[in-house]
Amino acid sequence: MENNVHTWFEVYSPDTESGKKFYADVFGWSSEDMDMGDFMYPMLKSGDKPFHAGMMSLKSPDMEGVPPHWLIYFHTADIDATLSKIDAAGGKTVHGPMDIPGVGRIAIVHDNGGAHFAVHQPAPMEG
Repeated sequence: MENNVHTWFEVYSPDTESGKKFYADVFGWSSEDMDMGDFMYPMLKSGDKPFHAGMMSLKSPDMEGVPPHWLIYFHTADIDATLSKIDAAGGKTVHGPMDIPGVGRIAIVHDNGGAHFAVHQPAPMEG
């Protein structure tokens, strides 16, 4: 995959059930809940296209104070090098990096103006 392109979107919602209904009513998106072990992660898609977004619940204690928002993820081949560049350019790592089995490593950061985004280094392909 090409470096520095967006790979995923995530919407942070105080009520994922009403959020899923909203996006179904407005855009016709369907959803499928993915079991993440300690929580369910709704995945959103349009028609028969691949999933293109996920939905995080703001109800957990670690989300206290986080407002509802959309978050964009950018691909990187080397998350550690990318985080170093972000820091050097005046940005900051807010959360992570963290390893997610089968997904890869992600970190939430903000740029030098305070705008949040995430970086994602995919897990190695099996096979």
